Amino acid sequence: MNRDWNTVADIMRDTRADIVAVQEVFSETPLKLQLCQRLNAGFLCDWRYRCVSRQTCRNIRGEGYAFLWNARRVDLSPNEKVIGGNRVVVGVHEPEIRTEWSRSLVRPPCVARFIPVGWCVPFIELRVISTHIIFGEDKYSRDRGNDLSDKEMRLAEYRALSERLFPRVCKDRSDGNFRTPYTFIAGDYNLLQGECSVIDGLPKEEVAFMKTRQILASTITQGDDSSPGHYTDHDYDHFSHSDREHQYIHGVERIDAPTRYYGGDFKKYGQKMSDHVPVAMQFNVGSSNLEHVMLGKTTEEIK
Repeated sequence: MNRDWNTVADIMRDTRADIVAVQEVFSETPLKLQLCQRLNAGFLCDWRYRCVSRQTCRNIRGEGYAFLWNARRVDLSPNEKVIGGNRVVVGVHEPEIRTEWSRSLVRPPCVARFIPVGWCVPFIELRVISTHIIFGEDKYSRDRGNDLSDKEMRLAEYRALSERLFPRVCKDRSDGNFRTPYTFIAGDYNLLQGECSVIDGLPKEEVAFMKTRQILASTITQGDDSSPGHYTDHDYDHFSHSDREHQYIHGVERIDAPTRYYGGDFKKYGQKMSDHVPVAMQFNVGSSNLEHVMLGKTTEEIK
């Protein structure tokens, strides 16, 4: 599918994005041959990407995810193992779709781990859970007697992500990595911010309430000649995190791309880009050299 990759690159540059998470990905070709080429055309630019897809019992289309990151600011977290009594870096933690959740979540989420790079950067790790919660009917569940409504299924998926998956990801120390982890869920929830209840996502002896931070409409209608497009009343694209991350978040915004890059032409934006607009979050743990902006869903069905 043809997209306006020049504008996608402009959005990423203008927001000073360090990490970009994309849902509904079916091919890495446009990311490699079009988007990254544009991003890396500048002096000393080093944008990298990973695409991951898996076909599961409920995600028969094999809808995947992509992460892009500015390797001059962040990079994939190193994977270390103890060999002969010494800790040795044996590679990196590649983004992975958590297929073990394929019976709880129609589209199992993808988890990526990043560390800041450069001089005097904090000894931390950023863990991003990219998700795309189901919107319509799930035939797999219907055939097995699940009588939840579409909305009830979306809420059930959000609870699974926030109550069960989030704690496992943020508490994982299986590789002996002792960096301080900060964990986020990001993506298209297909739920309004007010419907995402505040959830205590960790065991009773710990307090880490989940929150979402994006309240502006992020889906659009293209309209036609007689009825111009506009934002819907749906704030479907969010970031979720615990109280632990909250103190270091310096802003969450909707990128008003139809107005900023298309002169208010929602129809053209919908045709060239998506029926969603990007959302961004700025995260800073205190170092003047570390400023992370993560974008949510930027395009619809990248092919």
